[in-house]
Amino acid sequence: MERSPTLVRRVTLLAASAVLMTACGGSDDDASPTTTDAGSTETTSPDTTAAPETTVAATTTAPPATTSPTTTVPATPDTTTPDTTTPDTTEPATTVAADTTVPAGDDMERAQFCFDSEQAYVFNQVINVLTDPTPEQAEAALSIVAFTIDAAIESAPDGMDDVPRRMADAIAQIDAGFAAYDYDVDAFTDSPEAEAIGEAFAEYENTFVALAGFVETECTPAIDVLDSQAVKLAPQIDVLRDLPLQPIANQAGDIRLFVPVEWAEWIGTIDVEDVTFLEASNDLEQFESSWNVPGVLATVAYVGAGNAAPGDLLDSSSAGPDCTLDSTEPYSDDVYIGELFLLSDCAGVGTDAAVLAVTDIADQSVEVTLEFQFPDGGDRELLDQMLATFAAGA
Repeated sequence: MERSPTLVRRVTLLAASAVLMTACGGSDDDASPTTTDAGSTETTSPDTTAAPETTVAATTTAPPATTSPTTTVPATPDTTTPDTTTPDTTEPATTVAADTTVPAGDDMERAQFCFDSEQAYVFNQVINVLTDPTPEQAEAALSIVAFTIDAAIESAPDGMDDVPRRMADAIAQIDAGFAAYDYDVDAFTDSPEAEAIGEAFAEYENTFVALAGFVETECTPAIDVLDSQAVKLAPQIDVLRDLPLQPIANQAGDIRLFVPVEWAEWIGTIDVEDVTFLEASNDLEQFESSWNVPGVLATVAYVGAGNAAPGDLLDSSSAGPDCTLDSTEPYSDDVYIGELFLLSDCAGVGTDAAVLAVTDIADQSVEVTLEFQFPDGGDRELLDQMLATFAAGA
């Protein structure tokens, strides 16, 4: 069943990227993200290369993602050595989509490298956020960091793999030290081995600073968004690698989210009528015109400090006029505050929906809307997992 004529929001918003629908494909033959409009949109299917069991950056298959709270982390990289956790060299298993919108050739390689480097940055910040990690969190965090760094090595254009390779060597030594103490951070910190691998810690710090500098100057991400996502992911990092989710992001880097690996088609634009967006589904064309397939549309509107009104966003969403509102829940984490609307019987076909409408706690300058639809019935566990992984804003 098609959406009602009043639901033009999604179609209008995505009109600029309609030409990409054929490029989105999502087939297993897609070796890398493709895009027909390098200036404004990006699309990819997660089947680029398979990764170990971790949840990580696009371009390879990353480990399952998870849920977590959120806060802001310094926009500048934290150079403190991860004296909290160390990566476990075992990689989780998942699939990850690519986060770039690049034409082809060298540019495409560089864009993929940027996405992988951003993921390495995020999970390094997770380590810095974990001030008192459990052994399980320490093992998982270091495992995922190691995986993201390996992904960056694999996608690095010629001559650009030196930094991630040095990071990988240092992480391997650090991980071995923690592994000898079953990832008990306190026990390892007080051990002779901690001092013995001090050079590895120093090397890791230095190379991370170099990687962070590259991400900030060359990859055009919103560093605050990467930091916020790290804070959201940290609390449940040990669960993250066991979830079948993949990270995606829009070209501007101001929306990041983990979605099911089955949602293999995704697209994002930098600016459509002063709004940036990111959407994912197993069938984007159907998602944009009906309530028959699962998916998510995330949008960010920049409204100026103090002007955000998340409570009003349901009415302008696709679900507002087409679904029955069942309940409203307050939403808050360390970065965002607003409301979660749970709806059902969308367009009379029985599809459930959820709309998260939030603004940033800092100055209420952005309106962030995440619109989910579940044709097989509401999946609260999956919804909570995705809500715990999003980050948005400049």
